[in-house]
Amino acid sequence: MSMGALPAARVASAIQPPRFVILSAHPLVVEALVNRVRLVVPDAHILYAGPSKQEALRSAAEGGCDCCVVDLEVGDDAVALDVLSTLSMYGVPTVALTAKASSAHLESCLAAGVRGYVDKHGDARDVCDAVTAVLDGRTWLASEGPAIRSERATVTLSDQERRALVLYASGMTQDMVARRMGIAPSTVKHYLDRVREKYQAAGQPARTKIELHARARADGLIP
Repeated sequence: MSMGALPAARVASAIQPPRFVILSAHPLVVEALVNRVRLVVPDAHILYAGPSKQEALRSAAEGGCDCCVVDLEVGDDAVALDVLSTLSMYGVPTVALTAKASSAHLESCLAAGVRGYVDKHGDARDVCDAVTAVLDGRTWLASEGPAIRSERATVTLSDQERRALVLYASGMTQDMVARRMGIAPSTVKHYLDRVREKYQAAGQPARTKIELHARARADGLIP
């Protein structure tokens, strides 16, 4: 999305300015992110901007946060993913910034509930584009860029495999998917097993439902 599309995010502020939480361990990054957010929504309400994970999570949970922008240099990977998972549990759409973008890292963040994924080595406007997309209820991923996309082997699914994956990854049980598709539950299981095998062969684990959800999101099959 180009900078020309930024006014679309203003629709959300017609009644009440969107509320943001910004988390980074680096004061200069905090300032830069606040400035980027205000390019998208000049009258944005910043609930919290700073280095405290506890304060960021409290503000997001209690302040009705519309978008949280997280610089993932807030600890080791486990700490960062725990922050993202907690925000997802609170129902807060999150944009994550990382200096070590890769397909594996992206997939971990997607499994933790991230809606926007920005490579720090990319264009500074990517933060604006990611925030705009998240405010509009969409997903913005740095995987659209060539650096990460080149790491991902192509997985080709049949129409029925793709449909079963989308329904199952969207939250349905296998029995529900079977009823929706008009086929036997055993056939749904066969399709999902084939999907798992294909992703596994491409080096993209998909054993659990959470991993299947991450695969489907990364490939743009579900929002």
